Amino acid sequence: MQNTQEIIFQEGDEWVCMVYISEDQLRAAIQDRKDAVVELIKIAQRQEQELRISDALKYYTWALRMLNTYKDKVKIDINGRRQDAKAWLNAHIPAMLDNIHISLSDNLIQDDPTVYDRYMVNLKADYAGMPVSTLQVSYYNGEHEISPVTFKSGEGTLAFPSLAGFQKIDLRVLYDYAADGRLYNSYIETTYPKRFKRLPFDAQAGKSISFNIDRDVITQRGTPTAPDYSATMGIPVQPAPQTGAPVTDSAGTSAVDPIVKPPRATIERNFEENPVEYINKMKEVETAIRGKNPESVKQLFTGEGFKIFTMIMKSGNVSVTKKKPDFTVERSNNFLIGKGIPVAIKVGKHISRENIVFRFDPQTGLISSLAYALTKRAEDDIFRQAQWSNDSRYTLLQFMEDYQTAFGIGRLDYIESIFSDDAHIIVGSTNASRGGSKGCFLSRDELADLNFKEPANVRYHTYNKSEYLQNVARDFKTKSYIQLVFEDTYISKVGDTGGYTDNEVLWIELKQQYSSSNYSDKGFLALQINLNPSQSVIKVRTWTPYFVPIDYLKKHFPIGREVSEADQAQND
Repeated sequence: MQNTQEIIFQEGDEWVCMVYISEDQLRAAIQDRKDAVVELIKIAQRQEQELRISDALKYYTWALRMLNTYKDKVKIDINGRRQDAKAWLNAHIPAMLDNIHISLSDNLIQDDPTVYDRYMVNLKADYAGMPVSTLQVSYYNGEHEISPVTFKSGEGTLAFPSLAGFQKIDLRVLYDYAADGRLYNSYIETTYPKRFKRLPFDAQAGKSISFNIDRDVITQRGTPTAPDYSATMGIPVQPAPQTGAPVTDSAGTSAVDPIVKPPRATIERNFEENPVEYINKMKEVETAIRGKNPESVKQLFTGEGFKIFTMIMKSGNVSVTKKKPDFTVERSNNFLIGKGIPVAIKVGKHISRENIVFRFDPQTGLISSLAYALTKRAEDDIFRQAQWSNDSRYTLLQFMEDYQTAFGIGRLDYIESIFSDDAHIIVGSTNASRGGSKGCFLSRDELADLNFKEPANVRYHTYNKSEYLQNVARDFKTKSYIQLVFEDTYISKVGDTGGYTDNEVLWIELKQQYSSSNYSDKGFLALQINLNPSQSVIKVRTWTPYFVPIDYLKKHFPIGREVSEADQAQND
């Protein structure tokens, strides 16, 4: 219980301590827990709608664990009907797990004899027949358990040192997040003591992918110094049984119905009428990636473009994950964009799945830059149906792609270039023991003024540009990998500006999953950006573990915020 009070007094040779809570405070605490259960279920439903399946399972499971320690019944509204929350969750969580289908992708298993975990097994995952946005699993690689492995936009990769004797791959969908729960708040923390009882859903969480490997059809071309990443194995794929309920655009009438929104309506994209020239160049780059020979395609790039390509190739063990990638080329007034090479990037035991995006110089046809694509959900949010110019959308899309890629490949020079010299930077951390030696902690008053809450184990720091860049540089040196995944995008224009050609200013807030070799967190990244096709600039950057309405950010960080004399002295 929280809000307890103490009375301490001495009786003879003994000290007495009485801890008590008033009846009003007790009733308020009970109501707080009830409200917390309802809020967790609402959050989970939003995550499920957007196919962020691991997050949905996490919040549903936390709500159920709280209900298991809660005496009274809690009613929730499901499609206009009042239902008992505990009974609904006990039926809905296993139904969600049943609706997750994982299968081999394109029969492609890659063999690289130059590394210990030589076999890369590419998988696809869907929920109720739709590719998951995010999903986390664990699996046994023949030696030990690997966890977590994250699927992005329906695709994931598992690594194995050997497949001898394997007739199936057993993996488990992660749904019960004890460590995250202990950090989230004190209510959930109490449901995860050191020895906590497992929930009875492991049978549904377990997935088994059967296949047969014919050793005679394994082909390896090249030498150990130049392995052929197109080597495949003959694997008959077992089609995933479609036992899930039909997709609905709102909460179903039954606890087993999935809660999934239809794909967001987006504007029509303009595709290049004669894309062959650009597709052929992307195919040449694909061959160079498979053969580990980036120098063979240097003539296809501008100097800057080849620099980025080289950094991508050096960021880990990069391999193409699809036999025959699907290439497309889009064109707008100022942009010529190619898509189509899905890759797995392996650093140690960590494997990230990305799709490489190409930007062509419209004048020369050379590849001027590359980046990792946003998730489909995040990109659809940018191209949703709204009154907004296409070039503004492509400018924002390219900016966010470059932003997440810069952290993935260590482009400190790019990060330095996109922050205004007087940028206001607020960094949150879910581990209070890390990263506070520099920068200024926000006080309670400052947090309240910014409408930021102060949850347990979260601390905020304010930095100037120089301090922030020092921290980023340190991260690049001390972390073997960094991966950002953006979803759940909110965009708001500032004022009635005419378009990006007029230096349009907007706010973008995205759900960010940050993963690295020694630290990870999830929260909301918000940026105030001055859009410009040649060089957009960040004026304000904030991170919080929860969504903060953009209207509050607009209020507290207006356009044209003047730098105080103290800030200026610090910058100098």
